[in-house]
Amino acid sequence: MRASVKCAAAVVVRALLLAAGVCNAVYIPLDDTPTAYPLLRRVGESEPIRWASGELAALRLGANAVRVSDRGVRFVPANMPLYFWDYSTTTNDSTACHGRPGAFCATPGGTLLFPESAADARIAGDAALVDDALGRHIAETEGCERNAARGIDYTTTYAVTLCDVTQKSFSFLMARGRVRAARLGDEMWYYALVCVAVVVLVTCLAQNIASLLEDATPPGNLAVELGAALLLPAISWYRLSLVTTGDVIFHWYSFFYVLLGTGLWAAAKPADRRGAPINVLLGALLHALCRVYDGIESEYVTPLLFLVLVRAFHKAQRQDNNILAYMSVLADFALAGLAHQFGFRALFAQGRVADLFFAVLALAAYSLCGMLAEPTF
Repeated sequence: MRASVKCAAAVVVRALLLAAGVCNAVYIPLDDTPTAYPLLRRVGESEPIRWASGELAALRLGANAVRVSDRGVRFVPANMPLYFWDYSTTTNDSTACHGRPGAFCATPGGTLLFPESAADARIAGDAALVDDALGRHIAETEGCERNAARGIDYTTTYAVTLCDVTQKSFSFLMARGRVRAARLGDEMWYYALVCVAVVVLVTCLAQNIASLLEDATPPGNLAVELGAALLLPAISWYRLSLVTTGDVIFHWYSFFYVLLGTGLWAAAKPADRRGAPINVLLGALLHALCRVYDGIESEYVTPLLFLVLVRAFHKAQRQDNNILAYMSVLADFALAGLAHQFGFRALFAQGRVADLFFAVLALAAYSLCGMLAEPTF
């Protein structure tokens, strides 16, 4: 029966990889250092982003939507349907935004979105002078106090720049010739809860991994660990802003994955419970990552994906004939496949390159799992 579980897990991963072949996005982190302002600049590059040339021009032409937020620039592929913002019809809270040389686009009212030159990054000294409703709303919103580096003029137009994204917490979604702006900044209490829960989870995750390597009982307060793991899905609904169906799929799956892992752990024999279940901790961290970044695509997904693979291979090799264990293994492989499809792949311009790196991660995880002690849920 163990062989059948391995076969089923392999089928799940392969099916998710095949689906990933047509669902590839690209995520570009933005530089938030003082030298970058007022223009958008890719992390590690000295020149501002050029929208009409090179790699980004091709990505833009082939994208169903482009989202710019303080998390970065996200190019959603044409075959990935949008979820949260529907651009199939003209809505009252969106406006037309057509391509313009030297910027991403410009609205009919003259608001310029993400210019490529600092000379074009000019704003009105008085927000009341701005004619365009979108530009006036952004201009009236306070927040750009540091490193704005924008020219102030008595103009009737407004230029959306880096500080509107990083300091005012505006998120912009451009699709089908329209743009929608929303201010999605989180309250301090939310970030405090997330930070505390993540610190607790990372700490107890390290303790659990060490216990597997040493075949020892991990230290720590089990109630605190599981409480932190369940807290993240519980508060993830606050100001949730998902863009694609892939975001929704991963958000819901990781949500139920944490609950399922907790339930399977509770149903296991007391002798098999050594500390909080590692897969629950990993699932909670991935779920929080999806919420904080409004999608799972982030550079932080790589180490978590690797640990999920290690854990999945480990349990697939070592578990006895137990239906609960098999359910947990299949859920682990499904989580790894979805994290790759909607997260890891987004870090690569070419999806097949991501698949090769994923294969290397899987091979390394399979090799490492042999070093671990007997698994628990």
